[in-house]
Amino acid sequence: MSAGLPPAAHVSIAISPLEYAWFLRAIGPDRKLPLSWQEWSVQLRHVDRFLMSMGGRVECVPVEYRGFMRYCADRSERPSHAALQAYALSLSTLGRS
Repeated sequence: MSAGLPPAAHVSIAISPLEYAWFLRAIGPDRKLPLSWQEWSVQLRHVDRFLMSMGGRVECVPVEYRGFMRYCADRSERPSHAALQAYALSLSTLGRS
């Protein structure tokens, strides 16, 4: 890390295994949203651990499918990984600071 910069803060998106298929169907598969919840979970843990090892702060934010779809509809956005990240940030303490 560069001197003078605060440690990075990251929002970790927690999706229920029961709702993961709904998110996948809405967003569509891409490299950022693996085909299975298990893959998603492993990928997320890897990123979180790496960021924490670098002194970063990770906030785990549970997201719900209905809330995400409402968030997209309210903004006339198509569901996407970017919209999911923005939605999670809006729910986090990082998004309120």
